[in-house]
Amino acid sequence: MATILISSEPGKFKDVAKEIAKIKGVKKSFAVLGRYDVVAFAETVNLDEVFDLTKIIASLPGVKSTETLVEVPPISARLDSFLEHAQSAYRIQGISFDESYNQEVEQYYSIISTSPKTRALTEADRLFVIAVVSDQAVRVARTRHLNVINGALFREALLEYKGPIRDPDDKCEDAANNIHRNSRRYEATLSKEMRRFFEVT
Repeated sequence: MATILISSEPGKFKDVAKEIAKIKGVKKSFAVLGRYDVVAFAETVNLDEVFDLTKIIASLPGVKSTETLVEVPPISARLDSFLEHAQSAYRIQGISFDESYNQEVEQYYSIISTSPKTRALTEADRLFVIAVVSDQAVRVARTRHLNVINGALFREALLEYKGPIRDPDDKCEDAANNIHRNSRRYEATLSKEMRRFFEVT
């Protein structure tokens, strides 16, 4: 779901709202008073469709500028459960995960949930990717004699799975796809702490 805020040329807001309402993917479009002249609600499958829709709207006669607000999908209950599991499973070993780790994981989960590049991944696949990267972050922390896993360690571990950099806009979706493609190999190296999560859920 996306909300598109449109500024129109003077006196054109009604025409702009009517034209936008005709565009495929737009669920509702109407004129408003305030900083913007028209608001449109769109239902799209992915961010590429949002981008395409925004380009179409921006090219309409009478449109001066647009601002697009994209809905952030809610974090899954299973991801919350995974984060709680990781905390309790490693606490016995004296390792904890701080809030920046949780934030980094949630942000990455959101990226691989919405990116067209990782469209084929199921929720279980995404959680497996998070588990593999988290395990690697724990291994890195242990070699450095650290007891706290933070967001920077998760990010560093994630980059190890990225492979050769091809796309400057890549937000590590390639890392998720790489882990997914080689899931059997990574499953064999998954720690018993992480494996337990998948056995229970």
